[in-house]
Amino acid sequence: MHYFEGLNRVPGLPNGRAAYSDRMAYVGAELSRLVYEPFTPDANLTALLHRLRRADTESARRQVLAEWSARLQSNHCGLEAGIRDTLLRHHFKPISFYDMSETQALLAKMDLAGQPVLVLCFRGTEMNAWDIVTDLKFSLEPYGAQGRVHRGFREAFERVRERIEADLHQHGQKPLFIFGHSLGGALAQICTRELNHRGNGATYVYGAPRTGDRAYFEKVKTPIYRLEIGGDPVPLVPFGHGLGPLLTLLRLIPLNGTLQLARWLRRRLLGYSHTGFRVFIRHAPNVPDEHNLGFRNMQVSFSGNVFWRVQHILRAWLSACPNAREIAAFHSIRLYSEMLRAHMLRRNIDDLLPEANEKLPNRAIARSSRTTIEESEPA
Repeated sequence: MHYFEGLNRVPGLPNGRAAYSDRMAYVGAELSRLVYEPFTPDANLTALLHRLRRADTESARRQVLAEWSARLQSNHCGLEAGIRDTLLRHHFKPISFYDMSETQALLAKMDLAGQPVLVLCFRGTEMNAWDIVTDLKFSLEPYGAQGRVHRGFREAFERVRERIEADLHQHGQKPLFIFGHSLGGALAQICTRELNHRGNGATYVYGAPRTGDRAYFEKVKTPIYRLEIGGDPVPLVPFGHGLGPLLTLLRLIPLNGTLQLARWLRRRLLGYSHTGFRVFIRHAPNVPDEHNLGFRNMQVSFSGNVFWRVQHILRAWLSACPNAREIAAFHSIRLYSEMLRAHMLRRNIDDLLPEANEKLPNRAIARSSRTTIEESEPA
């Protein structure tokens, strides 16, 4: 498993600040990539499928899934050795993992500038029926004392909430950093709101969709950094307040049912809003610079105006057309990780470790903006 390679070239992790950090953004992207690995090799998925096939009622199928889930959370099923070794090798101490239906997450401890902190990372959307159904339950519904949230994301978080809350309580009041990509980013934001809203640590999400309305996140003091590559379509959905004018036009269409449909959509969807600080990453071809760092012309902006962002999103889409798969590739967590690694190293070029600061032979071949270039790493 090749993860956290960028950390071999910088002198340690950032200090324990909650402000945005290039290195912490990269670490979170790598953790968000790592949690896509299978957690539990001991779980016999084939046997599970056979038992589900034999179950003839919905209650029987639920019982089978409950027993399998309990096995995943028992001592009989451990964290996959490769993931554990990768974490330990990079100074993360695994604490617990959560694998409940369509919700997976990993909790670990790390030393941040001499201070022990907790890191919690949620897995994003996978191409399975459960995750797709979760994403499609997009109606806004009340959650807690105030605000509304995406129904599917709320249900997915509730499956692991109790165990995560118990583990966090067991490890005291250590700063908590929460990460997640795609669906995992939505769960990370909900977890921040529900379990860490007082500003303890920070949250980094990558390509996350809108998750709730403004009222739901109003009490959150913890900094939430939303990283978005220009061209990634997922952060654009579900539609926010810009849906209002479209619903008004829908009501004016002189067809039976359009008025009722517009009212239903307004009641269910209108109000979605992003939260936190937007970190916009302008996509660029993966061309190395004079230091052999990729994505020479990429740009990270914290305050790019909407017209500037739209311009670069459209440029990215035009470069990918007419292949829809290429547009979907802008959502890849690997792309987020590679771009953030290049940006981190470029920003810390004067502080790179001496043995890594020498200019390396350029073995990378510049290809299209959608082709990955492997950066030469020191032996």
